[in-house]
Amino acid sequence: MQMDNKKRCHLNQEERIEIYALRKQGVSMRGIGRMLKRPHSTISKELSRNSDDRGWDRYYYDPLKAEKKTKQRRIKANQRHTKLLKNPKMLKRFEERFIVEADSQGIDEIIGRMKKEWIEIVSTSTMYNFIRRYKPNWERMLRHKGFGYKKKPQYKKTALVGVPLIEERAERINNREVFGNWEVDMVVWPKWEKWGLLTLVERKSRYVIIKKLTRATKKEVMYGIIGALRNYGVMSITSDNGSEFAGLRIIGEYLKCLVYRCHPYSSWEKWSNERMNGLIRWFIPKGWSIEGYSETYIKEVADKLNKKPRKKLGYQTAEELFASQVQIKE
Repeated sequence: MQMDNKKRCHLNQEERIEIYALRKQGVSMRGIGRMLKRPHSTISKELSRNSDDRGWDRYYYDPLKAEKKTKQRRIKANQRHTKLLKNPKMLKRFEERFIVEADSQGIDEIIGRMKKEWIEIVSTSTMYNFIRRYKPNWERMLRHKGFGYKKKPQYKKTALVGVPLIEERAERINNREVFGNWEVDMVVWPKWEKWGLLTLVERKSRYVIIKKLTRATKKEVMYGIIGALRNYGVMSITSDNGSEFAGLRIIGEYLKCLVYRCHPYSSWEKWSNERMNGLIRWFIPKGWSIEGYSETYIKEVADKLNKKPRKKLGYQTAEELFASQVQIKE
């Protein structure tokens, strides 16, 4: 039986000597794995990476040479970020873009855009390693401050009556094959706040429209959605089960489009909008009254997000893709 605590540990020199002795005796890889309490795939990879092919024996394995090769690979892997240290011109170019655009773009978007513009650049993981080791003050400029995003638990309860559930949505809408399918949501925090932000995200282009509403009520939301989308060709609108979207059927009839809702307590099902709300919180943090932000500032936030290069779009911006797809009604 294989030991769990060994599964993620590197082979040591004693184990390599045992592999050499057992292999010489003709023991199979699975047999060696059982004796060393290691996965047989670990033994196979070890022999493949650190052996010489002599023709008469598939694996001519020397444990001392194998240990030396492994150390050299580790040193090389840990020094990939030195490519930046040896190329100050590349580092300066990245630093200029990072300091200016870090408030609206992540490292992945900046590097992807630089690659698209035919500028020499390192990989995203190399840049993260470089920042952690040499530029820890830059981590404060990242969206999650250098910490990974922790997914919240999901809850499901009895569905509420209303518009059709999201599972009835056509496959071509789910796969983002067609343009004109929008996801809507309300950003309100703290809960006693009267003001709110109505966010509308087009699924294919990730284009966002943000409207500041005086109250998160059915009437205000209806007028807000219709006012934002009446000039565009709309195929469908998807929302969560919030009471402010109680007039979604009326909106669908007015705009002549299909309407859908998520399962109760499952707003993550319209994740394009939820992720966009997280990006909006980059500029409008939780706990701050939305009333204090002007409509001009909110429009600037939307413009910044629409001009943000997206990996999913081949590092195009949402604004570029939206402009190429949208059909404006006369």
